[in-house]
Amino acid sequence: MRTNYDIKAMARDLAENGFDAEQAARYDLALEAAKIAAVAVLCARYGAVEGEVLEALTDSRGFNCEVYLFVACMEASPAFVAFVHSGHPF
Repeated sequence: MRTNYDIKAMARDLAENGFDAEQAARYDLALEAAKIAAVAVLCARYGAVEGEVLEALTDSRGFNCEVYLFVACMEASPAFVAFVHSGHPF
């Protein structure tokens, strides 16, 4: 059974104190997963294959903005904050 987490306190702690070594590793892991998910979402959205999307990401600011927005939304999610802060599973 999951307990309630004080997500605002966790987010405030991360913002004020930065990451410790374990939190930094969890952030990097989640960020890499988010990049993969962002490419999958763009593939589905535009009916493109992975190679086309990856090539477009290197050439297009529009796609880069979409990935940035996707990752920014993910970083703001309570599940992400809880995972990075305390290692709670998504």
